Amino acid sequence: MHCREAVFILLTMLAGTAARGQVIVEIDTGGGYGPATGSQATVDGSGNVTLLVGGGVFYRVRTTSPTTQDIGTITYNGTSSITVLITTSGQNLSPSILNEGCRNWAGIGGSGTDHIELQASLHGRITGDVEAEYISRIDCDGGTDANTAITQLGPKSSTAIRAASGVIAGDINYSDVLVDTLGLIEADGISGDITFAAGKIQDIFVQNGGDLTGNIVLTDGVFDTLYVTGDIGTSTSPVDIYAGDDVSGKTGADIYTIKRICCQGDIYANITASGGEAKKGTFGLIIANEGADDEGTIPAGMSDVRRNFSGTIVAYDCLNFVVSSMDHEKLPSIIAADFSGVNSNEGEIRFYNEPLSPIYLDSLSADSMIVIEDRLRMVTPPHWVPKTR
Repeated sequence: MHCREAVFILLTMLAGTAARGQVIVEIDTGGGYGPATGSQATVDGSGNVTLLVGGGVFYRVRTTSPTTQDIGTITYNGTSSITVLITTSGQNLSPSILNEGCRNWAGIGGSGTDHIELQASLHGRITGDVEAEYISRIDCDGGTDANTAITQLGPKSSTAIRAASGVIAGDINYSDVLVDTLGLIEADGISGDITFAAGKIQDIFVQNGGDLTGNIVLTDGVFDTLYVTGDIGTSTSPVDIYAGDDVSGKTGADIYTIKRICCQGDIYANITASGGEAKKGTFGLIIANEGADDEGTIPAGMSDVRRNFSGTIVAYDCLNFVVSSMDHEKLPSIIAADFSGVNSNEGEIRFYNEPLSPIYLDSLSADSMIVIEDRLRMVTPPHWVPKTR
């Protein structure tokens, strides 16, 4: 039978605002959760928590009023594994949303972050850096503050990083490891950068009319869907969207480096779906249309409600690439947009290989370029079909 150590830590912080209430730390060393002892965790007068015991234990950190009270910075300097949950009732890591554990949270750090497995559910914002060996899931309804970062140090797959009604203004950084999959990044706006060394992001959703103004860089990675209900980038600050994995040995649904980019607003972006001529990267579909959905389709009757694309697109191969306002019933895989290049360095579509399907262009400025290369030599673009009205 496992022995459970349980002594209560409950700190009533200094009176003042509602956020300065009570922080509770509980521990499960094998027999279920109970209050932590002073030798297992401490809480100071600002709500900062220090975790003192490792060895595979589970910590649960919460407040007595998750909608009004904050948790400060959590620190762990140990050298053995722990699991940390920010929740009122969760027992273990879960692919589902846990009950909220606090309002705002100032993050987690220390010299032992490479031994932490983490899941957090917040009513408010993340206001400081979050670093862990493995991040199962983060739900922060209010988003993340600028100049903060969520960093995973290890290779495990993550379920989601979500801000149900806020902006992810800080960075998301998986840049040091091969991550199999991050299932979902979702927010009302994303202004921080998303960086992956390798692996796959399944979906990136910006909802409720929000904009994407941060860069997405997957050095040796891929992603399925980028869906933005506002604009991507701005005319003065276009974003970089880069996925550089080699998919030449992939089949079926895995043939895409970038499967689809769907935007209900304007797109100002430099998009790369290839790590270079030596790495085969396949670009699937891009849509800029007020009726676009996350599946890459446009409702009947909205095929002419198109928005603008300005920037560059670089790929090795291309499937279903269309820049057009053509009739939805005639061509379901539509990119409804005007391609408006600014100068010879922008407004460029470049393929390292011959495109695998037609390219339809609604308009092309005199300064824009279409370059199709085959083993670094120019060939006649056989599938460039100018749109006729």
